[in-house]
Amino acid sequence: MKVVYFFIFLFNFFLKIDAQIYNDESEKLLIDPIKIDSLLDQKFLISIYFSSSQKDKEFEFNTPISSAKIYQIYAEDNPDIQEKNDDDIISKINFNNLGKLNSFENFVDNKKIIIIYSDKMKINYIIYHVKDEFNNEEYDDIYNYKYYENGNLKTKYEYRLNNRNEYDLLKYSEFHYSSENSKTIVDEFCLTTINFEKKRMYFNSLGQLEAVSEHKKAIIKNFESKIFIEYHYGIGNLQKKLKKEIYKVKNINPEYDIDEINTTEFLYDNIGREIEKKETSNNEVWLLQRIFNDKENTILEETKKLNLNVKSGVFQTLKIRYCKKMFDDFGNVIYLKEFEDKETDTGFYNTYEFDSKNNWIKKIVKNHFDKIDLHKDDQKNSESLDDYSVLWREINYSDYESLFTPNMIDEKSSKDFLNSKLQETKFYEIIKNL
Repeated sequence: MKVVYFFIFLFNFFLKIDAQIYNDESEKLLIDPIKIDSLLDQKFLISIYFSSSQKDKEFEFNTPISSAKIYQIYAEDNPDIQEKNDDDIISKINFNNLGKLNSFENFVDNKKIIIIYSDKMKINYIIYHVKDEFNNEEYDDIYNYKYYENGNLKTKYEYRLNNRNEYDLLKYSEFHYSSENSKTIVDEFCLTTINFEKKRMYFNSLGQLEAVSEHKKAIIKNFESKIFIEYHYGIGNLQKKLKKEIYKVKNINPEYDIDEINTTEFLYDNIGREIEKKETSNNEVWLLQRIFNDKENTILEETKKLNLNVKSGVFQTLKIRYCKKMFDDFGNVIYLKEFEDKETDTGFYNTYEFDSKNNWIKKIVKNHFDKIDLHKDDQKNSESLDDYSVLWREINYSDYESLFTPNMIDEKSSKDFLNSKLQETKFYEIIKNL
């Protein structure tokens, strides 16, 4: 029993020492947690759990809703199909009575997320449940967030719990806040499955992230690297727009050669729409340009890959791809076409039916494509074909899902597991010397 008390004392001792190293102003300065962890952004959280077949605003609504079910049927040549059943459900989304995302289920990928909120309605837990049919296993990836009294993000603890009740640490982070020369500084100290990490984020007076420095040290192998990222913003009405991002990796182990610099530059039109994005890495450039036609509600995107010819010193275009999108007045995509050389009438055509709140409840997707004849070299006069898929959205506006509670989580076991990992890796001893 004395040994147990000693480890508890030692753990708390390192916590106090760690807090004293820094001019900690975590309760005075305020940075929106979404700017530190994008998973706390409801729209982003939904988007990363879409299946590849669900695009074009499947979960965007013109008015608040309580829940929705998405059905999909591949109708081939019959777009007038009207019947659907529970086997055709591809996803469900639920909100609580405060309008916050409560749960989302993707039946295509056998994934589900549920969210547990704190008493102050901040995200306390995100539970990401996966049925891995390939390995015949089910597990939960659990993200546990804790906050300071003023709402700043304090800790994030990510772990996996499988169906055999076995824990695996994915990542643990602590956040400390301080100020320097009118900048707000957020220090993040991390333990991952393979690394110790120390990250410092600099925010300006507008709350914009201006720079990041990160030092990674492998737990087992003799490998260290440093990452530096700079963010530059526009001026005037583009003050909130990211203009340039510079990403540098510096390896500090001479036996590895991974030093690199990547630069991304953005251009906007006079109303703040991104019209160009240029990514440069070593001798390679990716250039994305957009042309907006407001009269026709269309966007034409052109993507080029350019490589530097070492002999001539001139960039040469290796590949060009195009994407054309057309929208209705609600922002729904009604036409989507990706092509490489020339524009034709092939592509995806969407038609919608709406409810009284102007949320679409049915979408017919027509794929108009050219039939490929493998026995012909010239495909110019090939036959065009159509196939269809039909999506329905059953939208509920009144029956909200009840809030989930922390009772679903064995908080004591997960905390005990974390403490054992922090002690085993000597986390606080190593992180303060990075």
